[in-house]
Amino acid sequence: NNWLIKNNDNITPAIYNKTQNIRIDATIEPFDGLKIELNALYENNRRTEIQYMFDGMPKIYGGSFAISTVALASGFDNSGIRNNYASATFDNFLANREIITNRIRRQYQNTTYPNKGFITDTSLGNSQFDSSIGDVNPNSADVLIPAFLAAYTGRKPNSIELTPFPGLRSLLPNWDINYNALQTFPALQNTFKTFVFTHKYVSQYRIGSFSSFINWIPLTDNSDLGYIRDVLTGSPIPSSPFDISAVSLLESFNPLIEARSALQNNMTLLFRINRTRALNLNISSYQIIETSDNDIVFGLGYRLPDFNRIIGFGSNSVKPQRRPRKNNSENAANTGTSAFNNDLNIRLDISHKTTQALIRKIEDRFTQATAGLKTTSIRFSADYAVSRAITLRAFFDKVINTPLVSSTAYPTANTNAGMSLRLNLNQ
Repeated sequence: NNWLIKNNDNITPAIYNKTQNIRIDATIEPFDGLKIELNALYENNRRTEIQYMFDGMPKIYGGSFAISTVALASGFDNSGIRNNYASATFDNFLANREIITNRIRRQYQNTTYPNKGFITDTSLGNSQFDSSIGDVNPNSADVLIPAFLAAYTGRKPNSIELTPFPGLRSLLPNWDINYNALQTFPALQNTFKTFVFTHKYVSQYRIGSFSSFINWIPLTDNSDLGYIRDVLTGSPIPSSPFDISAVSLLESFNPLIEARSALQNNMTLLFRINRTRALNLNISSYQIIETSDNDIVFGLGYRLPDFNRIIGFGSNSVKPQRRPRKNNSENAANTGTSAFNNDLNIRLDISHKTTQALIRKIEDRFTQATAGLKTTSIRFSADYAVSRAITLRAFFDKVINTPLVSSTAYPTANTNAGMSLRLNLNQ
C-alpha cells in the first residue's frame, strides 16, 4: 500500500534478518579422573533485502553460515619442502571435482529450461536441457565446495551433500578431554601433587558472507537448481542461487597433548604440543590458501622455600629471642599478618614453533610456499621475594628465527638478559 514510502528521496531497502543458532553441550565422565566435554555449533544467518520503492526489483538474499565438523582425515598431512609441499588431500580434492560435476549434471538431465527471465530472450524456454549450450562449471562454488569438504573432512564425494550449507545431519561435535591420573592411580600421590593430561579439538566450517545472483532463474518453484546468464555468450549456465566467493575450514588442537605435573619436591613439569590449521577456499581466484602452526613447549620449574635461610639473608634467617610460646591463632591476632616465606622460584621454558603459508593453485595443480618461519625460544627466570614489598628477578631470553622462504626474510637471533627489582608500595 506504499505505507513505507515517506518521500521520493527514500532509497533505503527494507532488510529482514533471520538467525538460527543451535548449541549442544555435554559432559561425560566414564570413570574417576577422566572428563570429556563435547560441544557442537550450528549457525545459519539469513538476510533479505527488498527494494520496495521500485517496481519489479528482485529480492537480494545473503548471510553467513557456520557448523562444527571433524577434519581429522587431513589433519596430519605430511606436506613440507622435502616432498615439494605435495598433499594427498589436495590431490583428492582435484579428483573430486569431476565426480561432483557429474552428480550435479545428472540433476539437470531430462529437465527443461524455464521460460522466464533472461532465458526468454534466448528462445530456449521449455526446451530440453543441453549441456553443450551451457554446462556445469567445474570451478564454480557448486562444485568446489562439496569437493573441498569431501576431501578435507574424509567424506565420500559420491554421497556428500551437494550444497554449501550442510544440514543438521552433518553436525559433528568437538571435544575437550581432561585426565587426572592421581584419581585413577592414588599411589602416584607419593611422588606427585598433581598429574594432569589435556587434549582439545575444535574444527569449524564457515562461510563468512554470501549473496544471491540477481539474474538467477529457478528451474522450478521452490528449487535450489536454476540458471545464471553467461557473461560472454548470454547462455543459461546451471547454478545454485548464491554467489559465494570463499569458504574456510578451521582446525585447532590446542593442545594436541599437554602433560602438567607438580612433584612433592616442589618441582613442576610441563610438556605441550599445539597444532592449528586454516584452509581458505578462494573460489574467485581458484586456489586454496593453507596456513598452519606447529608448536612444542617444554617447561621446568622449581621452588626453593625459605631461600633466605640457605643464603643467610632476610628476617627469617635471624634466630629469634626466646618468648613465651603462643599458638598460631594468637600470633595472627597479635601481628595481624601471617608468616612470610622468602621463596626462590626458578623457571625454564623451551619452545619450538613452525608456521607455514601455502597457496595451492587449482587450475595449475601447483603449490607455492609464500611464507614460513621457525622460531626457537629459550626463557629462563629466577624470582626471589626479598620481602613482601621487594622482589628481585634475574632473567635470560633468547629467540632464534629461521625463515622457511628465504626471499621473505632472513635469520635473526635476539637475546635479552639482566636483573630487575620490583617494589610494591601497596604492601
